[in-house]
Amino acid sequence: MELINTQSLTNKSLLINYHILDKGLDFMRLTETWHKPGDYSVLNEACPPGYNYMEKACSSGRGGGLAIMHRAELKLSPLPMPDLSSMECLAFKCKPPYSMTVLLIYRPPKPNPSFLPEISDLLTSLCTISTNIVIVGDLNIHVDNPSCQFAADFLNVLECLGLQQHVEVPTHTKGHTLDLVITDSAPISNLQVYDLGVSDHKVVSMAFTFMLPTIQPKRQMSFRNWKRINTATMTMDLQLITCPASASMDELVELYNTSLSSVFDLHAPVKSREVNFSRSAPWFTHELRKMKTAGRVLERRCRHSGLTVH
Repeated sequence: MELINTQSLTNKSLLINYHILDKGLDFMRLTETWHKPGDYSVLNEACPPGYNYMEKACSSGRGGGLAIMHRAELKLSPLPMPDLSSMECLAFKCKPPYSMTVLLIYRPPKPNPSFLPEISDLLTSLCTISTNIVIVGDLNIHVDNPSCQFAADFLNVLECLGLQQHVEVPTHTKGHTLDLVITDSAPISNLQVYDLGVSDHKVVSMAFTFMLPTIQPKRQMSFRNWKRINTATMTMDLQLITCPASASMDELVELYNTSLSSVFDLHAPVKSREVNFSRSAPWFTHELRKMKTAGRVLERRCRHSGLTVH
């Protein structure tokens, strides 16, 4: 399960798609997608085969927009969210046997006095109806700054509700912890923060012990059972094939293909079955992944500065 602030999904959708498949993620939570109502093309491009998504478009202006990519095997129920003036929210409940409630939040950096009352009411309501709660998102609160009163008030709300914030390292390139992971009793493990080069926010990765085991996608495979062929009998059938003396080269090739296919269908008919299919890419080594990440960092720097040489 991962979280990233994309700062516009446009032109980054394929990278997100490949990253989800490469990591084999159950969930990918995206903030600041910047997609508008009815703008599904960029979301469809970012969503890999075997995955579905739920989304909340940004209401107005630049910024905002939420999306959750998830494996199609997971049975999710969207939760209704109130209209809030200080933040955007998207939530769902994962049905048994993998019960958990996930809330994705994006809070714009502009101060809004309604935030603390709204987040307090929202989390109180969530805690009364759910267990195994996972709250993630970009809240633009400097929880790493002990002298920030706003951050202290927010952490006090969490403490009063028995919630814990787990991210303890910077998630922004300027050095602050803005992207948070908050849980009640959900068993979180393997929390990591790393730079994907998508935006000035880093990826926050985590695991939960009640997540689904890895399920590989399936595909249809056609094959012939060559091992069960009676070689002597098939040889006799092949010897019965006659070639017209006046046939052209094209006709001989056609005769060769159709005659062999007919004999093979008789002795080893084509069968089909479903097999697990892993989208492995052994050529995509750790070194190539590092180069790809470095390339994205340079692309972002080029977009910000307009320069091609640094």
